[in-house]
Amino acid sequence: MDLRDLPPPCRSRTSPASLTVRDRFEWTRAAGIGPPPKVFGDLTGRRVVELGCGGGHNLAHLAIHHHAEGVGIDHAPLKIQRALSPVWCTSWRADAAPLVGSLLGLPTWDHIDLPRLPLTTSHPNGYLWKRDTITQLFTDQPLVWIDDDFTPADHTWAGDRTTTGVLTILIQPNPYLGLTTADLEATGLNEIAEWHSRTRRKGRSLWGIHA
Repeated sequence: MDLRDLPPPCRSRTSPASLTVRDRFEWTRAAGIGPPPKVFGDLTGRRVVELGCGGGHNLAHLAIHHHAEGVGIDHAPLKIQRALSPVWCTSWRADAAPLVGSLLGLPTWDHIDLPRLPLTTSHPNGYLWKRDTITQLFTDQPLVWIDDDFTPADHTWAGDRTTTGVLTILIQPNPYLGLTTADLEATGLNEIAEWHSRTRRKGRSLWGIHA
């Protein structure tokens, strides 16, 4: 079957559930069946692609416990949305989707309502000011956060959060170049972007994962 010939999935506004990191890799829906992931060998730094990944729980396990780079593909958008649901996190706030997203052909993503603070710097406490809001909203939910204004303190925070079992990836594009393919490769999202590009050429839209 050619993925490009699949019917366009519905675009649900349902809020994604938090992606938990399992202690064990599961081969089937029944727990405890099958060998441990050591049968794959050393996965450190290696890219693992799962077709029919569902909500991404097994990939999260391999990323956290075996240091692999996980790429999940699933044609069911509701399953993908449970693992990754893009939102704007910018001082443009509600204006981001109509003024920026529309020019890029993006869906109308939700936005985080950042507080309006009397800031003179974007790092008043040594880290990106948005982080306080992010921490409150996504207490135990894995994140891929793209911003060009992180500090070393932010990267330390992300590393500590990942160590506790909450996968946190910070992508920091060059502000003079913008978001590039290399940036997307760091998250594994470029495969999904290419997949979506192929569906767009046929007049279809697959927005399970947004890049």
